[in-house]
Amino acid sequence: MRPALLWLTGLLWLPALSAEPHILRTIYAVNVRRFFRLAIVMTVVHAIHVAAFAMKDVAGAEARVLLWRDGIIYSHALLALVTLIFALLCRPGRRQSDAEASAYSTFAVALYLTFGAVVAAIDQLVTPAVTPFLVASLGIGATVLLPPLRSFPLFVGAIALVAIAAGYTQESPEKLLSLRVNALSMGLIGAGLNWALFSGKVRELRHLHTIEQQREDLALKNRALVRMNEARDRFLAIIAHDLRGPVGSQADAIDVLANEYGDMNDEERRSLLQSLQRSSRRSYELLEELLKWARSQTGRIPFRPETFSLTELILETIDLVSDRARQKDIQVSLEVAGDPEVFADRSMIHSVLGNLIGNAIKFTPHHGCVTVIVESADDFHTVSVVDSGIGVPREQQDRLFQEGEPVRTTGTDGERGTGLGLVLSKQFVERNGGHIGVESMPFSGSRFYFTVQSARQRAQGVSSE
Repeated sequence: MRPALLWLTGLLWLPALSAEPHILRTIYAVNVRRFFRLAIVMTVVHAIHVAAFAMKDVAGAEARVLLWRDGIIYSHALLALVTLIFALLCRPGRRQSDAEASAYSTFAVALYLTFGAVVAAIDQLVTPAVTPFLVASLGIGATVLLPPLRSFPLFVGAIALVAIAAGYTQESPEKLLSLRVNALSMGLIGAGLNWALFSGKVRELRHLHTIEQQREDLALKNRALVRMNEARDRFLAIIAHDLRGPVGSQADAIDVLANEYGDMNDEERRSLLQSLQRSSRRSYELLEELLKWARSQTGRIPFRPETFSLTELILETIDLVSDRARQKDIQVSLEVAGDPEVFADRSMIHSVLGNLIGNAIKFTPHHGCVTVIVESADDFHTVSVVDSGIGVPREQQDRLFQEGEPVRTTGTDGERGTGLGLVLSKQFVERNGGHIGVESMPFSGSRFYFTVQSARQRAQGVSSE
């Protein structure tokens, strides 16, 4: 029967043997604050005991009474001193590490259980009562909470201490047996109370932690919803504002061709078709940029880094924008030493180059020049796009790469854009581990630059792993 009861009692401890580290840290921090207040009160209590027993008239008393009186005075005086020092260590404003808070909590329980056991044993010189051990077990058990695996050995040790120590001060075998049984009951009640309060605190903190996590998740979803709404509004605004003009021009040109084709000479037809071609290309570029941005907002652009030739990609990009450069008689050139290889997402870097070179052409007047410069280092390559264009005002430079409200400026030939190209470029460059920036003065041209990881640095990083 007894083994079954012991096994059943052990099961009761299993649900709260310990807790998550962040919960234990919180409990230990609460313990320190509680013990500071408890220490202030107990210092006064100990002082009252010392004063009361010191004033007791023991003239002609037996040796046992004198020993009892002196034992009470010295034990309370010593504990008052230790408690005062401990209160200073736990005082508000003094930061304790997690290890200190844990150690202070354990020390406080061990200190007061030991004190209760010692004073109860001293009391056996004159009385069979075990009140000090009862007060210590219940008081510290309800105040300073510990995981059962830590608190239970302390309570068992205190029970053993009072049982052994009382054997030297209690002469009556019957009273000694009663004391030991009572001490066992009181210690187990104190341990059970500590376990119950610890378990309740753990459940409370877990519940609060769950609520806090749910609140954070909800806030995160709300922010995502706000961003989606902003993206939707911006998407619709760009369609209404930036695509409406080119598409309307195309519709007008097509109407003219449909209604007046026979009355037009070859030169007029060619001019109108070229205008229609430019407008269609501009609409396509705007739409392509807009769709890329929309995909980036929903996280639907895959990231596939690889090793490739940076020179080859730059020349490919220059070739794609050559028609626009020819229309404005702008010279686009490349300055690079050797054939540097990079490790990045080729599609993303291609998009960045297209945006920077395309912008340089857009904001450079006729007969200007655009130069792409590659400077190589051991870890990164720096790609600069330098133009002889109209420049960027200082107050606009800080906003060029921000998502909030894109900077939209008309080019030197009336070219329009969404203002999202540089925002996308920043996202793509940073996704590849680089950074992007601008140096510009109004009417003095601009230098847009970004960095990209070299393939050699990537190879060294892999080999070192």
